[in-house]
Amino acid sequence: MTDTNIHPLAKLIIYSYLYVFISTGLLSLIHQVNRGTILFVDFIYLLLILSPFLKLLENKIKKRKKINIFGLILITIFIFTFIQGLFSAPNTTDAMTYHIPRVMRWLQDGTTFQTERFGSHDFMPPLPEYILLHLYSIWGSDRFLFISQWFAFVSIVFLCGEVVIQLGVIRKLYSIHG
Repeated sequence: MTDTNIHPLAKLIIYSYLYVFISTGLLSLIHQVNRGTILFVDFIYLLLILSPFLKLLENKIKKRKKINIFGLILITIFIFTFIQGLFSAPNTTDAMTYHIPRVMRWLQDGTTFQTERFGSHDFMPPLPEYILLHLYSIWGSDRFLFISQWFAFVSIVFLCGEVVIQLGVIRKLYSIHG
């Protein structure tokens, strides 16, 4: 069953999560979780999978030629939250005692398969840390780890807007108040 009405951004998110999960698992099987191999497979993913979706998103954005005040406010919020994340290194207890050490341990071991448990967090699902693993490997620093949350924030805002448009809420509001 294929649904061709799925928004390109939603497809991009689904494919990206699947890619991160599968590529990290496969690299772990051969004990090759390191910066070089992750950079290589991420580059291949970028060329083969990501670029067609980015073109679809670009075409969808070009169709909306007018930007209203609401769009400008959203873009301003996105820019300010990005700048805030850029200047705020991870500093929460959760990040410092669980997320980042787990990623560092995987890089040190070359695999995500742990032979011993170090704490109760080791039983938590690993997908968020897989994303952090890829971001840390790409940038070589924890400075850009916020991008996973920032991208989720931006995606949710756009996808909620698409749902509102698809449901015809805007037309209903204009017909009531117009």
